[in-house]
Amino acid sequence: MALRVGNGSPTATYDQLLQAAARARLPYDKDVWLNLAFFLGYQYVEWAADATTIREIPRKAGFENTPRPVANKIMHFVMQEHSMALKSKPTVDVLPATDDPVDASDSAVSLAYCNWLALPQVCDFDGVLSEASMWALIKEGFVKWTFDASENRGDICSVSPLDLYIDPYCKSFRHARWAIHTQFMDPEQVYDVYNKEVKPATQSRTDPLKTALLREMGQSPVLNGVQVNELWMRPNRRYPKGRFCVWAGNEFLIEPTDFPYEHGRLPFTQLGSVPIPGAPHFNSAVSFLRAPQMELNKYHAQ
Repeated sequence: MALRVGNGSPTATYDQLLQAAARARLPYDKDVWLNLAFFLGYQYVEWAADATTIREIPRKAGFENTPRPVANKIMHFVMQEHSMALKSKPTVDVLPATDDPVDASDSAVSLAYCNWLALPQVCDFDGVLSEASMWALIKEGFVKWTFDASENRGDICSVSPLDLYIDPYCKSFRHARWAIHTQFMDPEQVYDVYNKEVKPATQSRTDPLKTALLREMGQSPVLNGVQVNELWMRPNRRYPKGRFCVWAGNEFLIEPTDFPYEHGRLPFTQLGSVPIPGAPHFNSAVSFLRAPQMELNKYHAQ
């Protein structure tokens, strides 16, 4: 896999990967944002292709104060399905390798350790799974599995489908050669995590409507911040040991290095409900419910 050398910025080669993935998933972004808006009750919105974002549908002249009723059946559907999904959530178990008492003892200790990791005050496995399942019903969700060096233990977190850009050439997520996880972070948080001061020019503002939607999902509580990009590239012919780096703007927070895990797999698990043959993303029932929901709103408006 060749990374073209960029001109000027040291991060240009990696920005090219991010931009290519962002262009390829524009139709996917449209569906995610509209599904999210309809789920949260912002149902008088449309996709603005020119600005690649959603915007409120303007009222006709003379009807600026006309009420816009919303009978939100989509949220009811998602919450009901979410409750059903969590009833059959996976549980952790460790089986002994043999009948030897030592192996039985080792498996009991390992199971106790896994149960400790899953506690709400540690990794909060149930909370992460609940959030990822909610995203999976709206469109699709991801769970990120990493090692926390500061705590010297494994860690997991839920990743919004809007924050993960994957190899646009793959036909399924398990075959993706690389993925870029973007996070909108506070500059002080960047300093605490990466021990680097970000330049003022690196800071940016997000779209107010998008921020309002993500705030209700617990994703983006502020308008100002820094977009931090994290590249995970599996081992390949050009990079036999893989590739990993973190950057913000045109500066590296972690210089390009080898893939940090020996297993060589992307540390993400994809959750979805309606598979799309030959595509790396999932669809959702919410996509098909938007049209009936709009008709129901018109009925109540009359």
